[in-house]
Amino acid sequence: MEAGLAGIWLDRAAPANLILPLFRQQLQFDGLVISSAGTAEDALAFWKAGGDIAVLPYGEAEQSMTMFSKAVEKGGLSIAELDRRAGRVLRA
Repeated sequence: MEAGLAGIWLDRAAPANLILPLFRQQLQFDGLVISSAGTAEDALAFWKAGGDIAVLPYGEAEQSMTMFSKAVEKGGLSIAELDRRAGRVLRA
């Protein structure tokens, strides 16, 4: 995208699995996508849909890290994709 847009915030109620493919594939947006997540499961679903940072309530971070680690171990999340997302965060 042009105009220097570095990132967007999606409301937690927005269906990330529908909205993020629009941004990433159709609009070729490679900026940072941030959203709130009510649970660790929400955060993982948001990330799998193409989001970069999910803001979690206090107490959900540890469970989220466990879920992300298991997803990487099982092949549901790739190290290459983790690197790509980390790059977006660092560029922002």
